[in-house]
Amino acid sequence: VGLFGSRIPDFKEIAGQILAQEKLDFSRIKIWVNSHRLAILVEGLAEAQSDSLKEIRGPRASAAYDLNNIPTPAATGFAAAQGMEMKDLIVREIDGEKFLFARKMTQGQSLEKCINRVCCNLLNAFPFTYQSWCEKCVFPQPLLSLCAMLDDSLVEFEIDGTKAKPYILKFNGLSKEQIPVDNAANYPAIMNRLGLMNEFSEKKKNFEARIRSVLPQNFLIRDMTGSSAQNCLLFENAHPLLVKFENRYLEMPEVIVTKVLSDYFGYLVCEDAHGKLLPATVVIPHSLSNGPDEAEIRSGILNQQLEKIWQIWNRDVHSLPGRLEKIAEQISEQGQIKTELFSDCSLIGIIEGLCEYLGRAEEQKKASAVGTLIEEGEQTEIGKLLQGTGFSVIFNRLSGVEAFKNYVDCLKEVCRFFEGRIPVPQDPAAEVVCLAILLQGHVNHVRCFDCSIERVLTYIFCSDLRFDLFSTFAEIFNGVKLDRRAWIDAAVRLLSREVLLPITLDQLCFATEFDPAALNRAFREWKNVSADQFEDCSALYARVRSKIAGIERKISAEPESEIEIDISQRLDQIENLAGVDYLEIFNFFVAEKVNLEACLMNLPAVLDDTNDEQAARICLLQRLNRQLGRLPFIRKEKKAEKS
Repeated sequence: VGLFGSRIPDFKEIAGQILAQEKLDFSRIKIWVNSHRLAILVEGLAEAQSDSLKEIRGPRASAAYDLNNIPTPAATGFAAAQGMEMKDLIVREIDGEKFLFARKMTQGQSLEKCINRVCCNLLNAFPFTYQSWCEKCVFPQPLLSLCAMLDDSLVEFEIDGTKAKPYILKFNGLSKEQIPVDNAANYPAIMNRLGLMNEFSEKKKNFEARIRSVLPQNFLIRDMTGSSAQNCLLFENAHPLLVKFENRYLEMPEVIVTKVLSDYFGYLVCEDAHGKLLPATVVIPHSLSNGPDEAEIRSGILNQQLEKIWQIWNRDVHSLPGRLEKIAEQISEQGQIKTELFSDCSLIGIIEGLCEYLGRAEEQKKASAVGTLIEEGEQTEIGKLLQGTGFSVIFNRLSGVEAFKNYVDCLKEVCRFFEGRIPVPQDPAAEVVCLAILLQGHVNHVRCFDCSIERVLTYIFCSDLRFDLFSTFAEIFNGVKLDRRAWIDAAVRLLSREVLLPITLDQLCFATEFDPAALNRAFREWKNVSADQFEDCSALYARVRSKIAGIERKISAEPESEIEIDISQRLDQIENLAGVDYLEIFNFFVAEKVNLEACLMNLPAVLDDTNDEQAARICLLQRLNRQLGRLPFIRKEKKAEKS
C-alpha cells in the first residue's frame, strides 16, 4: 500500500500517452495491478507506427535572401543539409519572427522493430514512489517472472535482469504455479479464472463490499474512500477480518491509537457515524484464506502492543505538567518564547520565516508558541516513538493552564487538520503552523504524515496563502532548493483536473517565481476566458520583446505622456502585490490593450538605450515585458534552441 503515493494514478491514461508518443494506434488498453502482478494488455495495436511530419527550423527569413532576393549561403547551406531544394522550404512565423523551415515526412517503424522499446517504455511509465531495489532498475522489488507476448509470439525482451517467458506465475501463500500464455488475447480469460479484475471501479466496489460484510451495524471505516483506493489494488481477493481491542485504550488521543492501528499494523480504523473511534479494526490478510482463530490471535497481539503504548503514554502524562509550567513561565515573564534563528530548519524557525514572508507578523507570537508546544510534545517518549503524535499529547494537557488559554483553539485546529477532520484551519496562526509542519516533513521525508508535493500544494490552494514558493523555501531552509519541475508539473496536473488551459510548463519551470495559490485562483477564472485573449497576450509579448531586443541593462526613467503615466501607475500596483498575482497581471493587459497598442505605435524597429529621448519608453516596455513574461501561457523562444 502506498506503492504509487497518496493518489492512485490513471494507469490507462499513462499507457495511452506512451503509445501516442510512439505513434502507435490502438483500440483499447487493459491494466491489472495487485499484490503480485502488474500487467498491460493493448488490444488492436497497429502493425506499424504512423508516418510523421517533422519540421526543422532554419535561419531567419530576413537572413535567407539578399537585397536582390537571391538565397544567401545560410539558406542554401540549410537546404543542402536537409537534402532539399530552396523551393521546397517554407516560411513560418514564431513569436513575431519569420524563419525558414524544412518539412520532412518520416516513415514509421514496423511493430516488430520497435516492440522492445515500447515494452520498456510502458513498464518504465508505472509511477512508483518507492526507490528501486537496485541502481538502474525499474521496479521497487526484484521481478519473479516476466511475460511479454505479441499475439502468439514471445517477445525477446528483458528488464531488470529478467527475461520474458511464455507463462505467468500464480501464488497461493508460499507456493507458486506456472500458467502458460499461448496468446496475448487469452490473458483476460486467465485473469478472470484467478478472480482478478482490470477495471479499477469494479475492484473498488468489490473491495468495499467485502469490508462491509464483516462490519457490525453502525460501524464505519474511517476514510473508506482513501483506504479502499489503495488496498483494492493489492488485495482485491483477500478476506477481511474484524479484530477487536480493549475499550480503555481509547482514553489515549485518537491520533496515537490510529497511528498504531494504521501505520504499525496496516489495519483499517473503525468509527461510528459521528466520527468517534470504536474499539475495533479491520484487517486485510495477505493470504486468501483465514484460520478459524486468526481474528482472536490478532486481537491478542494488538492488545499487547496497545498496552505497551498505554504505559508509555501514562508516563508522559505525569511528566508533562512540570515541563509545561516552565514554558508557561517563559511566556508570562517575557511575553514571548525564546527561539533560535530559523536557518537551522527547526519548526519554530520555519514558522518565524513563514510569518515574515506571508506578512503574518501579528500571528507570529501565537504561531511560535504553538510550535514550541508541538516540539515539546515531540520530545516526549510517545512523541519519539510515534512521530507526529506530540501535539495531541500536549493538547490533552493544556486545559486549566492560564498561560496557554490563548493557544488552545489554535493547537486544536492543528490537531484536527492532521487528523484529517478539516481541509484547512480557520485560525491564521494555525494555517502557518500546519504549512510549517508540512514543509518540514517534506524536507525530512517524514512518513508520519502525507507531506508529498501534492499534499503541500493542495493545502496552499485551499488556504490561499499567497507567496513565492521557491524563493521563500530557499530562504527559510537555508539554501535548500525544491525540484522546480516536479512541483510545477504537480501543480499543473492538479489544476488541470478541472480546467484545461494552454499552460506552457517550461515557461513556469524557468521562471524565477512560482505562486501556487495565485495560479489556482487564476485557473478558476481563466476557464471562462477565450483562447483569443491568451493569444493576444502572447502576440503583445512578442512585439514588446522585439522592440527592446539587445538592450541588456535596466533603464530607469519617468513616463512622459498621460497614457504612459496611467500605465506606469497600474504597473506600480502590480509590482507591489504579494507573490505573483497571475490573474491581476492578465486582467491588466486585457483592460489596457488599447493604451498599450498606442504605446507601440510610431516606434523604430528596435529602440536605442543610448538615446535619452527613448529612455522613458524603454523603461515602460521593460516593465511590461517583465510582467507579461510572468504569465504561464506566454510562448517564449528558447535562446539555446538551434536549427
